[in-house]
Amino acid sequence: MSVVPFSRVHTHTITVQPEDIDELEHVNNVAYVRYIEDIARAHAESAGMGIHAMT
Repeated sequence: MSVVPFSRVHTHTITVQPEDIDELEHVNNVAYVRYIEDIARAHAESAGMGIHAMT
């Protein structure tokens, strides 16, 4: 496996909201999926492959 140059690493900060916490005080699984979708969208945008680039 090759090493990815740090300049090409995508980072994205997520802040867990109170509504993402279930009655057992864990982050709800649906919230994790939403985070993944948000990160994927942000990554595509930063790479110039967002929805606006597709139209």
